[in-house]
Amino acid sequence: MIFVLKFFLIELLVKQVDCECNFFSQQPILQSPKAQFEEQLSDDQILQKANFGYGIWMKYQPFRDIDDLRGQFIYSIEQRESQQKIVVVSVYFDDEKEVIQYQIFFSSQSKQQILYFSQNPDLYEGLWIMFFFYIDFNQKISNFGFQNPQALQQIQVVKEIPLFGQTIKHIQGGLYQYTNNEQTLVILDQFKGQLSYAFTLIQENIFEDINLCIKKFMMYMYCQEFYQVLTNWNQQMNGNNCVYQTIIELDDPKYVIHGWIILNLTNQSNLETLIFRITINNDYNDDLYLGDRVALLKYYQSNIPAENGFELSTYSYQFPVKKQHQTQNDDKIADYGDQYSELFIQ
Repeated sequence: MIFVLKFFLIELLVKQVDCECNFFSQQPILQSPKAQFEEQLSDDQILQKANFGYGIWMKYQPFRDIDDLRGQFIYSIEQRESQQKIVVVSVYFDDEKEVIQYQIFFSSQSKQQILYFSQNPDLYEGLWIMFFFYIDFNQKISNFGFQNPQALQQIQVVKEIPLFGQTIKHIQGGLYQYTNNEQTLVILDQFKGQLSYAFTLIQENIFEDINLCIKKFMMYMYCQEFYQVLTNWNQQMNGNNCVYQTIIELDDPKYVIHGWIILNLTNQSNLETLIFRITINNDYNDDLYLGDRVALLKYYQSNIPAENGFELSTYSYQFPVKKQHQTQNDDKIADYGDQYSELFIQ
């Protein structure tokens, strides 16, 4: 009886370790636009005696400077020798229909097929979402799924399993192309956003306790406080010059801007002063695309008391794709009155 109890505890411990989803890199966040590496499979995996699976995390950031013409490539698994594609993960955006859809190309022992997963546009941008693929050789099924921490888990089960050779290749990010189940060449663009390195799990099904994978990945995410001086102390501005600063990209971007301003007296009857502008695009003087004016603060002076005040411009959108946009009245917050006549000149 004692022996049985000890054996059970050992098995339970192994189960907890195997469910943790081990990344192929010590630092899980991919620091380059593209990565690929090869994996040597064990004899048990090749002979279908050991269940195993793979996954990857992704975070969509639509305003990165990447063309958005086709589907976007995320991750693939292929045979090294034959270059046969086993799994190809991509995402498509339809701005007109406001649809976001993952497409999973899957090549099994007997056929090729594509699986579709639709996403909620309101719960997609800027969120880390996990894709996972798990093969159960005992039941002869392949499981595909997506886990969004703010949405319901999506799972599709295919009653097919793939064949694996001794070495497989993992490819993440960058440009990609493959021939689909209809023998059509599919060309994919680079994913707009961030990717993790792929992870693997052995023996235990990720569906049994997916929270372990989520917790392990989220351990690397934290709110990093970063302080940066945007101008020199007592910076003099003559009305024709600007100070440009670029700040680092944070995983959980929350920003606070503060400082002191004083204006020189002027004899002009009307004066418009740009205090600061924030943009996530490279065109610092335009108002053509979403993100050109994340925040634009102006101060108006006038000899008419009611026309003195502030105007703050920003932007809004319904579907997360970069497109042409000009600031609308609904995107502006303004406040005018005589109380602002001498606000910055005393």
